[in-house]
Amino acid sequence: MYDTKLHDRSSAAFIDALRVLEMSWETQLPPDSQIAIYVLLPNRKELRLSVISEQGFNGVLIEGYDENGEQCVLIAHQATLQFFCKVENVTPDRPKRQIGFDAHPLPSKEP
Repeated sequence: MYDTKLHDRSSAAFIDALRVLEMSWETQLPPDSQIAIYVLLPNRKELRLSVISEQGFNGVLIEGYDENGEQCVLIAHQATLQFFCKVENVTPDRPKRQIGFDAHPLPSKEP
């Protein structure tokens, strides 16, 4: 059974918070702009996030692209990650992209 008391520490809550931030910021942008989210790694590399998913209670799986544009996957504990978000212009050669957030729905607050 899902323990709702611990939900605020779970990777699902982490992903939900990131999704809410991205969605609220996106509504304030002009049509020719989009949000880009990067994962900052300890070795000074960064990954452009395409999809973030739960991997157990504290783990996340990140699908994205490295600095060379090559597709990659990172599995990590949520506490080890840092994110950098920025606004990018959308151009014909760089169309708008959607970021995927895959987490279990928030539990109901009903008794």
